Amino acid sequence: MKQNIIKLIAALAVLAGMGGIAAADPCPGPEQWDNVNTPSLQYMYSIAATGSNPVTYSAGGIPFTNSIKEVCVASTSSEALSGTVIWSLWLQSDLTIKDQTPQWPRAWAQFKDGGNPYNIPADGAMHDVGTVTWDDAPGNTQKFLLHVVDTRCPTGDTCYVIPKGPVPPVPELSPMILTSAGLLGIVLVSRKYKSR
Repeated sequence: MKQNIIKLIAALAVLAGMGGIAAADPCPGPEQWDNVNTPSLQYMYSIAATGSNPVTYSAGGIPFTNSIKEVCVASTSSEALSGTVIWSLWLQSDLTIKDQTPQWPRAWAQFKDGGNPYNIPADGAMHDVGTVTWDDAPGNTQKFLLHVVDTRCPTGDTCYVIPKGPVPPVPELSPMILTSAGLLGIVLVSRKYKSR
């Protein structure tokens, strides 16, 4: 009975992690990416793929977020063969071509921070992460997953995000900007009426 409870808790922890609870390295297999459920964050992070083969990947997040610690890419039609790391603070060993699984018939690629603190900053800019050479140009069959460090993760400091933001990321309006804009509007209106 006790072992069954432990197994149940472990299974719930895995499912919860997909929704944003303390994600663990490495990224889960692509067959699980559709289970990621962090909709409040997906438009705050962006990924771009340029070139046909090799493909260069760039990632970024809006200001007021924290950082990106893993970038995982896959294709439903192509197999990842090799790659290079571009992000200067990561090593070539921080790139892994992951083996195919029974649920996912193609090898895929994972760029990660190697356990060091040199994550990609979420600062409103796109940063080149690396390149992947596929057995056939993947085109629009690619899938992406980011492992981010963000205080807005549902639970814990990190979570997985399916990036859907524009490229480059558009900064959100902070409370300070909104307050400043409101005060400016009041000043302008008051001056207008005062000048009459």
